[in-house]
Amino acid sequence: APPVRLAARSVCCSVPVRGLLVNSSGASGSNIRVLFSRAWAAAPSGLFVGEFEALAPRRGNDNTGGTDRVVNQLLTFLDGVEADARLGVYVMGATSRPDMIDPALLRPGRLDRSLLCGFPDARDRLSIFQAKARRMRLSLSLRQI
Repeated sequence: APPVRLAARSVCCSVPVRGLLVNSSGASGSNIRVLFSRAWAAAPSGLFVGEFEALAPRRGNDNTGGTDRVVNQLLTFLDGVEADARLGVYVMGATSRPDMIDPALLRPGRLDRSLLCGFPDARDRLSIFQAKARRMRLSLSLRQI
């Protein structure tokens, strides 16, 4: 019951990675600071980042160091270096490439829990297809597929 009550009082925000990453020097880090500042102001809140590997790839693979600065900024906020930074702000990320995320972000106390959602098998795919096609007129019967 407590998580349900927390969810009912919380603000949840889906974060578009393309809006955070900017080519100009320091702008991406600034965008992350603004994002977390807004999340703290609305606490309890949740941030959901899709395509997390684009926001936080492994450091050292970038000639300019821009990616490293973004990952370091994320680590700063996730570690709560700012005063009570993590208090009431929950961060979730989704990726199809967990191998590309900087390992430092996956350590305990940061983004330390993972849920693997594997690919659906043939029966599950058929079930998904049926659910999506329920209101569509199809020229083939599902048995022909």
